[in-house]
Amino acid sequence: MNRSTVPDNTVECMLESLIRMLGKSNQRVDELSKRIGQLELIILSQAKNKNA
Repeated sequence: MNRSTVPDNTVECMLESLIRMLGKSNQRVDELSKRIGQLELIILSQAKNKNA
């Protein structure tokens, strides 16, 4: 008697899809972090130029 109502290949496909989504999300977070770092450097540079 098989208690599972979802075929194994469907669960595997769903898991693979979740892993891909997580990878894309992590990539976006990394890209956003880089942009924030760049903006911080620009703001600091402009602040130094105004004080000079």
